[in-house]
Amino acid sequence: MGYAYNEGLWTPQVFCGNTEVSSYLIQVGTYTVVGNRCIISGFVAINVLGSASGNVTIRGLPYDPRPVLNHRQAVAIMTDVLQNVGGESIQANINETGPYIYVFLFNAGTLLHLTEIYLKVNSNFRVNCAYEI
Repeated sequence: MGYAYNEGLWTPQVFCGNTEVSSYLIQVGTYTVVGNRCIISGFVAINVLGSASGNVTIRGLPYDPRPVLNHRQAVAIMTDVLQNVGGESIQANINETGPYIYVFLFNAGTLLHLTEIYLKVNSNFRVNCAYEI
């Protein structure tokens, strides 16, 4: 049996709650599909937040993740130009509840959703992941 192979571009989008940020400085992403794995790399930088508020997600994944209960897949994430974030770490995953990258703040032993209060002009996210489709 042969493996499926496909590659292309995707456009990462930052949402706070169900509202996309108003504009971007950059949005680039690539993907490669090998068999049932989608390997992504993306970079997105915010220009104007606008009225977006709520939990931060990165959307626009080229393929929906496989919907298996409690099958969260880790995302390597690097962030820059956030505000109100001291020495806390930023973490991310893709899970079965939606085809998004969920972004979290790990602070004093508690995992919290990253929200719009941490974002400003030039806030950016670099993501890399291989997830099951």
